[in-house]
Amino acid sequence: MQAGTETEPEARDAYSFYTGQTVRQVGLIRHRSIEQSHASPDGLIGDDGMLEIAPSACGTHGNATHAEDPGEVRHANDVADGM
Repeated sequence: MQAGTETEPEARDAYSFYTGQTVRQVGLIRHRSIEQSHASPDGLIGDDGMLEIAPSACGTHGNATHAEDPGEVRHANDVADGM
């Protein structure tokens, strides 16, 4: 977990660089209608996107996931490759 925390700013910057998207950091976000339900994404993108960053199993590169709608999840590597 510490490795993920330490590399998160670098992964966020890399995502912004490769996608051209601005990532806005946020804290805890409460659900609008479900009490005691919340999320803590690693960043928000635009009006309806979010970014979640997790370290890879080998610990050398971060793995960022971007979802603009619940049906679409794209990995930063796929975005950078034009997928």
